[in-house]
Amino acid sequence: ETAIAWPAGSLAAPFTIDQHWAKFDGCAAGLLGREAHDRVREALANLPQLQSIAALMAPLREPGSRSEA
Repeated sequence: ETAIAWPAGSLAAPFTIDQHWAKFDGCAAGLLGREAHDRVREALANLPQLQSIAALMAPLREPGSRSEA
């Protein structure tokens, strides 16, 4: 039997940046259209430099931001 002390993504075993983005992509799949996904991901990648969260929130409010799948 294999035991995993700490799951990936926990404080003890944090995600790598690639795992972080893979998790985001998986969670956003089917919820956001491609353009909205890309704009939200770009805003998240630059979050510390954003003057406001408008760049993050705008793609989520726009018509067509939801995936048609």
